[in-house]
Amino acid sequence: VSVEYDSTTNRIVVIYKYENPNGGYRYGKMKIGQRTSANTITWGSEIEWHGQDFQQAGLACAGGKVIITFSDVNDNRKLKYRVGTLSSSDNTVTWGSTADTGLANHSYFNDLCYVPSIDKLVLTYTVSASNTNSGSDDSRLAKGAISGTSITWSNATEFDSSRLSTPHIIPLTGALGTTYGAIAHTGSRHSNLAGYQYVWHTATATSNLARQKVVGFAPSAINDGATGTINTDGNTVTVS
Repeated sequence: VSVEYDSTTNRIVVIYKYENPNGGYRYGKMKIGQRTSANTITWGSEIEWHGQDFQQAGLACAGGKVIITFSDVNDNRKLKYRVGTLSSSDNTVTWGSTADTGLANHSYFNDLCYVPSIDKLVLTYTVSASNTNSGSDDSRLAKGAISGTSITWSNATEFDSSRLSTPHIIPLTGALGTTYGAIAHTGSRHSNLAGYQYVWHTATATSNLARQKVVGFAPSAINDGATGTINTDGNTVTVS
């Protein structure tokens, strides 16, 4: 289940996997709702966005668009996407066609977010060993530019040399127009240890990305709402 809010149309979007209780059928479905009062959401009818099984889906909303990325189980787990236009008058969506990202022919996990400061989508995803030059699994990040119901994907960059489980990315806005994204994950296929990483890019984000594996420790207690110091230790790697 993933939930996003589109400020342009004032719509809440929820996507999920529907599994037939009798077995054998798994679909991608969604609902669109509008907040009509402080504690009330009016939901539209259930909508099917993918009529077959999928491994994992990422969701983002931007400028009246809803974007879903997913691993298509029935097509060798290719990493695909679909863009729809949300209605500002009711809880419906007009879909474009499902398309291949061209980023991974066999991918298990992915997540998606929209970064307003660069007007781009940022996608984290895993690539299986059979589709990498090194012959081992890895985890990557790519940016996407939306045009209508199509996306141009670019700047695919490895941010971890293992296949991370459920790599969720969250945009974090920093000072001077700089945007930071935190990638949290529940471990890799080789380890059950959870972790997180930072990716960094400028407001224009046309060339370099940097990442840093960080563990932070507070030397003393920090009260809720207070400002404190956290000492970090890690390494920074600049990639293009």
